[in-house]
Amino acid sequence: MPRFLLGITSRLGEASVLPKLRPQQTASLVFDLPVAGRRCVLYRVAHRAGPGVRPALAGETGPVAPDPRTITIRLGDDADAVVTLAQDKLSVTAPLACVRQVYHRRDAEAWWFSDDPRLLIRPGMSLDVRWLLCQLELGAHPGPYTPWREIRRIPLGMSLTVDVASLASQEAPAPLLEDAGGASPAGAASDEARIDAVAELLDDAMRRACPRRRGVVLFSGGVDSGLIAARAAEMGWQEFVLAHSSRGPRDLETENARQMAAALKLEFRAFEYRPEDAMTHLSEMFDAYTPANDFSMMPTWTLARQLLEAFPEEDVVLDGTGADGVFGGLEKWKQARLLYRVPAVARKTAGWVYRAGRLWARPGRAENVLRIVRRCALWPFPAFRVVLNPLGEIAYHAPRGVRREVAQALLDWLDRVAAGSPPAARPKFVALVSGTWRSSEKAAAALDNAGVRQSFPFQDPKLLAFAFREVTTWPTHLREGKGSLKQLLTRSVPVALVYRPKSGLSVLPVPTFGQPSFLRAFAEVLETSAGPFEGLIDRRFVRGLFEALERRQELAWFTYEFVWALVFGHHWITRIQQHATAA
Repeated sequence: MPRFLLGITSRLGEASVLPKLRPQQTASLVFDLPVAGRRCVLYRVAHRAGPGVRPALAGETGPVAPDPRTITIRLGDDADAVVTLAQDKLSVTAPLACVRQVYHRRDAEAWWFSDDPRLLIRPGMSLDVRWLLCQLELGAHPGPYTPWREIRRIPLGMSLTVDVASLASQEAPAPLLEDAGGASPAGAASDEARIDAVAELLDDAMRRACPRRRGVVLFSGGVDSGLIAARAAEMGWQEFVLAHSSRGPRDLETENARQMAAALKLEFRAFEYRPEDAMTHLSEMFDAYTPANDFSMMPTWTLARQLLEAFPEEDVVLDGTGADGVFGGLEKWKQARLLYRVPAVARKTAGWVYRAGRLWARPGRAENVLRIVRRCALWPFPAFRVVLNPLGEIAYHAPRGVRREVAQALLDWLDRVAAGSPPAARPKFVALVSGTWRSSEKAAAALDNAGVRQSFPFQDPKLLAFAFREVTTWPTHLREGKGSLKQLLTRSVPVALVYRPKSGLSVLPVPTFGQPSFLRAFAEVLETSAGPFEGLIDRRFVRGLFEALERRQELAWFTYEFVWALVFGHHWITRIQQHATAA
């Protein structure tokens, strides 16, 4: 998908300065309008190469007529950013389920917005330690933080309005849930009626995402992707292909996925993931437009390239990310609350045991339990829900007060966007920031790079509005654990394929992180004396992790997550800064 670059630029009569593009990018002007003595310009930015790159922004097919009274442009799909220009004010909205985040930078006489932070970077910008901590420790980047203090982000569900003449600004919650609508009757009387409502909304989201009624589903064989495939089959979309990332001929998940595809009578294609294949795309990943800190990005990136080769004519890929947060989460939220009833000193002691026992290198039940408790000791509720690994103050050290500042930013955001929503909806807001957004960004980065448009039906605004208003009031057996989705899926496939343990699309960490290409990338982090995370990481500890990977020692799962976040973050920031300096 093309990126966008929006600017309130110089005074009329002066030249508009387009920020320096990356070598593989080209910009085309959508509009250049005189507004309140300034100029408002919008460019679409696309890769020169890359099959499948769509030629226009969704909802916009050509130049806007000069001097319109009001312009509203949606920069992508239903969940992407919205730009409104009216009465000399420019508003940019990042919807609650916005996959492509919106960044902005204010200069003395200009204000630039983009969904690609690389387009906003300039030499000499200062790194933001709050973002650096989020990259290492959290599963998402809450609040307005970006790697650079001079560049900010519009938080999900917020709208930034700028007075074009004065450049004065105001940020406020966007009324997305109130305006999104919903196709189902409130307070449906029976379980069947509630499940019918979910089916109707999901079908509607898929129809709008796939007007050609054809495409590819990222298909693990689990409930989320299985239900998207099932709804496609129910609607008679027989030209859909189910693309599955397999860990080899003995992968039980592949056999289960194959059986589900056969039950749905849809084409099934398995693509084997091999660690050495992922390494061939490592450099491309470091050049992604977004800083994904999830190491399952590796099989996703590999699958994206395989899809491009196998289905060059298909331009829509459906992804089931988002269902967990939308159709569950309240019970886990309550369970997490109970942890904070444990005295702080007991939580800190358990966290000390995790560190003293070196449990990051000893995967097992003890590591799993004490990891969760250690996260509770380091972070307040509900920020704990977005923490990814427990290695804070072990592998890296945050300046005093930074965790508290990040946690407060998350809480402030939650209070603003959740105002007026039922209390039971608050866990869903946090889920969107953590797992949903994190997973979506990972997939979006991989598929965008391949020139393929992705869509996330479970993050459709109407479905989200319904989930916040209705699903939160349902009985527990439908509301939690994706109960309603599972019951809907059993209408199309055998029950045994729905209610079963599942491992999901995951990396084989020991062979993957032991690949020579990855170890070289990791070594560069250790060899660089002035890297972006210098001053935070404990070099002795991190070197010990490097040596463990080198000898292919098995580590705890979230230790690998930290390693990926560090290595990816280092190379991603370094490359962007190098480009800015060269420009």
